[in-house]
Amino acid sequence: MLGVSIKKTVESITKKESSPTTVHEPKNNYGAKPKEEIAVENNRSYTLADLRYLWREYATQLPQKEKATSGRMMGMELELIDSTHFLVKADNELVKSTMKKHKKAIEKHLRQGLKNDLVSMDIQIRESSEPTRAYSKNEQYKMMCQRNASLLKMKEAFALELE
Repeated sequence: MLGVSIKKTVESITKKESSPTTVHEPKNNYGAKPKEEIAVENNRSYTLADLRYLWREYATQLPQKEKATSGRMMGMELELIDSTHFLVKADNELVKSTMKKHKKAIEKHLRQGLKNDLVSMDIQIRESSEPTRAYSKNEQYKMMCQRNASLLKMKEAFALELE
């Protein structure tokens, strides 16, 4: 019979597995870890129509709880600034903050769809084209005086007071 012991073989395997291993990371001349460089692989040009198509595609893919955001995105105005930047015009500050929350996901979706790693989005509040509405009598009077200065002269001539 041969003198082979299983106990010694198992012990030698567990010692090899439990021995600490060292991992050597490459370092530059100054002892610091090298910084990762951003590699630009995709830089295809795109049109405003391509951008709008992918914008709407992203909006339709939002979950049901984001239905309001999806609807707002469908009505937003997009504008190309240059080959890598575009501008989104939000209706108000609340919509702007909502879009800031989605900015990274939107940019990721657009970068993949447009095959351009440099696409970036800027958000701006749209200037209101609607005139302000006058609700109280004082507001209505002030707006009427702005339109017609003779109304103010008539008030002063007859010493009228607004109630």
